[in-house]
Amino acid sequence: MQSDQPVVDVLLAMYNGETFLAQQIESILAQNYKQIRLIVRDDGSSDGSVAIARSYAERNPEQIVLLEDDKGNLGSSRNFLQLLGFSTAEYVMLSDQDDVWVPEKVAIVLAAMQKCEGVHGQDTPVLIHTDLVVVDKDLSMISRSFWKYQNIDPNLSTINRLLVQNVVTGCTVMMNRSLLNLVRPVPNGIIEHDWWLALLAASFGKIDFVARPTLLYRQHGNNVLGAVKWDAWATFRKLLRRDSRRVFSERLRKTRFQAARFLQMYGPLLPPDVALQMTRYVSLEQLNYFARLVCIVRHRFYKNGIKRNFGMFLSLMDRPTPGHTSNQDVN
Repeated sequence: MQSDQPVVDVLLAMYNGETFLAQQIESILAQNYKQIRLIVRDDGSSDGSVAIARSYAERNPEQIVLLEDDKGNLGSSRNFLQLLGFSTAEYVMLSDQDDVWVPEKVAIVLAAMQKCEGVHGQDTPVLIHTDLVVVDKDLSMISRSFWKYQNIDPNLSTINRLLVQNVVTGCTVMMNRSLLNLVRPVPNGIIEHDWWLALLAASFGKIDFVARPTLLYRQHGNNVLGAVKWDAWATFRKLLRRDSRRVFSERLRKTRFQAARFLQMYGPLLPPDVALQMTRYVSLEQLNYFARLVCIVRHRFYKNGIKRNFGMFLSLMDRPTPGHTSNQDVN
């Protein structure tokens, strides 16, 4: 590729995605910003995903790289983090295998990135993310805004808020090289790669967003996470039940464990105010109920929305059951 424009690496994590993979690759190749290199890694698929990706790579050798290694199935987050190690571009974006990008996606996010770097400098780690359109498997619209669908406020991206709730969706993200240079092999215990990357950006640099959708976020029943419509009253009713509060409490415990891992890895490098907030958040586990309440209010360790925070305060009354884990989330 020869151009005055910077190359953007798009990292696509693939696993048994043959149904929608070709449509996603086509949407990336159809971007109106052409300085793109698509890097694909398969995570041990048993379907025709690799054959599809290889076919595109053979037809577009200068634009598509298919990574084939012997590391086997790493899981979605580690697949993406493995891909990050192969990127050499100044800017990197993440891609799921089953979405469809709008043609202007790369150009829109790159413009926001360069504007942010123009204010804060290219040495500042920057992460840009966007909204999404939620669609069904046939691309029929479910919601025009993922943020409204899940009651997410993208403005709430300071470190004290991100410790408790992630507002960054990985498949919308662009990162600059200054942020990528901070990424290290990730320890066990992180919740999701996009959350970890958001913590990095909030701790050492800047997070900004584009308040418009840049892709169709396909829901088809096999999503790793997916979009669940926010229902405040249903969540409130769940939290009145002890078993649901236990799930909520366990989820919060995982966020503290993630913060502890982050503090362990980056602690000496963190700005003092960030290190203090992380230390206080991790220490919540050792405090009694009223001391935890005081700490949460003092440092504003809040989720988005009154009912979510009510649920958090209520769940603090229930200590997590030792050894109990759950992948469920009560929003």
